[in-house]
Amino acid sequence: MTSTLHIVQNPSQDDIAFLRDSLIDTNREFVGAQLRRPLAVFQQDQQHNRIGGCSGHTYGNWLYIEYLWVASSQRGSGVGGQLLAAMEQAALERGCRFALLDTFSFQAQPFYEKKGYQTVMTLTEFPIHHQRHYLTKQLAP
Repeated sequence: MTSTLHIVQNPSQDDIAFLRDSLIDTNREFVGAQLRRPLAVFQQDQQHNRIGGCSGHTYGNWLYIEYLWVASSQRGSGVGGQLLAAMEQAALERGCRFALLDTFSFQAQPFYEKKGYQTVMTLTEFPIHHQRHYLTKQLAP
């Protein structure tokens, strides 16, 4: 059988979904099908406007935090810490023991370290002039 290699400069969402779904199918034998579960928490002001949010997913023993955002007017007010604590608590209730996240050098590494996260890896010159830090935290023994 012969095959042809195609480089796609701007893959479609369907192209990416095909790869993701194919990899999930391949991995199912080793890690199960239902381990990955989405999770999010939001904070609203009195007018029901979102002033912060955090999202990610739990995956077996791990919580992966993909996004944490706080409105600029609320930074330093404790909203970020509340969102992070709520995500960690929800993950504990799902049986998670660890948490993983990443952040850029111009973002929130000191904030996460104050919350008990430890930097386990740093990519330099990412994407060009910054660093990307990967941090973990043990949530439960």
